[in-house]
Amino acid sequence: MLDSGGGGGGGGGGGDVVEHAVRLVNASIDSLDETPPRVLVHLRRAIECYHQSREITAPLSALAQVKTFCDAKFLEVPWQEVKPIWRRLYTDAAILKACLVLRSAEGVAQSSKRRAREDEADEPLLLDTIKTLDLAIIVAGAPGEGRKQIVLDLIAAAQAQLGESNDGKKKARKQDAHAPRRPPRRPAPALRAARPIPVLSSPPTFTSFHTHAHSPFILRRFASSWPACHSWSSHAYLLAAAGPGRVVPVEVGESYTDDDWGQEIMRWDDFLARAGWADADARGEAHDESRSRRVYCAQHTLFSQFPLLENDLLTPDYVYSSPGPSDYTPPVRRDEETGEQEVVVKSAWVGPAGTVSPAHTDPYYNCYVQVVGSKVVWIAPPSVTTSTATGTPINAMYCFGQPDPPLEEEGEEGSGEEWKGDAATTSLMTNTSRVPVFSPTPTDVDEHPVFTDLVEPYAQWAELGPGDMLFLPPGWWHAMKSTERSFSVSYWF
Repeated sequence: MLDSGGGGGGGGGGGDVVEHAVRLVNASIDSLDETPPRVLVHLRRAIECYHQSREITAPLSALAQVKTFCDAKFLEVPWQEVKPIWRRLYTDAAILKACLVLRSAEGVAQSSKRRAREDEADEPLLLDTIKTLDLAIIVAGAPGEGRKQIVLDLIAAAQAQLGESNDGKKKARKQDAHAPRRPPRRPAPALRAARPIPVLSSPPTFTSFHTHAHSPFILRRFASSWPACHSWSSHAYLLAAAGPGRVVPVEVGESYTDDDWGQEIMRWDDFLARAGWADADARGEAHDESRSRRVYCAQHTLFSQFPLLENDLLTPDYVYSSPGPSDYTPPVRRDEETGEQEVVVKSAWVGPAGTVSPAHTDPYYNCYVQVVGSKVVWIAPPSVTTSTATGTPINAMYCFGQPDPPLEEEGEEGSGEEWKGDAATTSLMTNTSRVPVFSPTPTDVDEHPVFTDLVEPYAQWAELGPGDMLFLPPGWWHAMKSTERSFSVSYWF
């Protein structure tokens, strides 16, 4: 078990990081002025415990209560309305927990005999600490001056404490000793589209991009020279870029439109194994996909957790082209440390064969780059949801939370029935279609006849391979389905 004594955070680079983290939290604790005193006292006592090298069980338990308090605050309002003070409180509690654990671990490490004897007992707490720090990024965004880098530095310090024997690198080297075996590729699915997505013979220049920015196109092999396209197919590389003990948010289930769909926090190494990266021969057994529910790390800001992976990407120049129109509002994400606005949102999409993003729309321009594996893409223009006869909106995509469209475009009365589902869910999915676009066109009973008549003739499709880039303007309907393990990156701008 970790010692309650030991030095006050000294002992090399890890100690320097810990000392700096404690000083930063302590210097700004008074700015958490909306926090109830009964909660804030837990942070102050944790800092006292750190400096006095006291036993850490009680302060760790108290910091867990701070997390519980913040979790309740997060659930009170929609996420975008959560006050920054609660997210920073969550982050500072995670930082202090890590500082206590690392100080204690360094105290144990001063005795090599005790280190050898208690190494296994230390590992669960160190792994739990890494998870706590990851959640400060995933859940809270690690707001506050210097917090994001401190969290990453503390993760590295905790990983160093785990030691070479526990950090997963030996396992990764063992896996690399085997010839890499690419997971089997599934045949491209049948899908409801009549036309191919246009492919440009060469990338537009930065200045000529505006002439192409109003309709989708594909650039084959656009990103083939990116380091990511050569490195991210390696299981060992992805493990090493993150280090041991890291966790990511994943979707569990076939599609987020399904009733049994859910979300959970999963170890990065476990997720990669289930997503098809781990070599079956090296692990001694194949992952039986049929016996477990599909997992998908979707639309996640993964690179805020694993900045080493971001170094393998080259942001397309097109995202800085301001294609416009004048009333267009690009995505805005405020940098938690500098306060500056970022107008490019970069997200990762990682999963095994068969992961599906149902047909939906986004309000932003998108450069979507396929890095590893392949995906089938279905798209349709925004105009398919406008009646050509009356110019009024029509629910030809059969969206959640909206009445079914009339059976005839001219306005004959249809069922007018509204999709009956969970109210909270449907209110968030009015831009998502209920039509399974990755399926054959019905030849018997067609449950979505208006889609068949008004959307399918104008829908387009393509298969993206490693290095391919799809450009999408705002408002275009799009759906994705991977045909093998897949790693994609989207750039909203």
